[in-house]
Amino acid sequence: MFAHWRNIAFALAVVVVIPLAGCGSQASPVASVDTEFVLILDNLIAQAKEADASSTQIESLARARKEGDVSLALLTDAVNATFACFDDAGIGHQLSTDQSQPLPLLTYLYESPESGNPVAEACIVKNSYFVEAAYQNQPRWHAQVAQRIKANRDAIVACLRELGIEISADATPDEIKQSTQISTEELHEYLDRGARAPVECLADFGAN
Repeated sequence: MFAHWRNIAFALAVVVVIPLAGCGSQASPVASVDTEFVLILDNLIAQAKEADASSTQIESLARARKEGDVSLALLTDAVNATFACFDDAGIGHQLSTDQSQPLPLLTYLYESPESGNPVAEACIVKNSYFVEAAYQNQPRWHAQVAQRIKANRDAIVACLRELGIEISADATPDEIKQSTQISTEELHEYLDRGARAPVECLADFGAN
């Protein structure tokens, strides 16, 4: 059977999704590169090294740190390396591109029993996991998210208010995103009563 790996499920910020390691003794940020993105890359590089990621993936992260951007080509190369690992292990896989996201988003399926596939997951961590995280946390991604929130602010605010979230009609994109960040316990409360999770108000407009 195929299991879906939501490979770029790094909504809002990497620090929300992944337990990041300390920044360590990374090089000083380049002045022309977004400082927050540099810090995210420093953390991802530290994690990638700790996880014994491939030298190619670490080099890709270092390039993204220097350039302040993760291109679709860079992401594609990383995912292709994961697929080569799948092929070596005899793991079937399927690739698609989600054009509804702020930037074209690679998503894929891979063969796995219901209990999971440790070999496939190791391939991902080794070759593309951290590049995938960087892709959805780069400045271009966040800029597109902010534009979508601004363009659909009234509908998003109305959706959040229906869920009981107090939010100003003129809230900034960052304030709106922050209002959707809830604990696991709060998420279960929404689901238990059959309600939508707040982040779905953003997802409706590809702004999550």
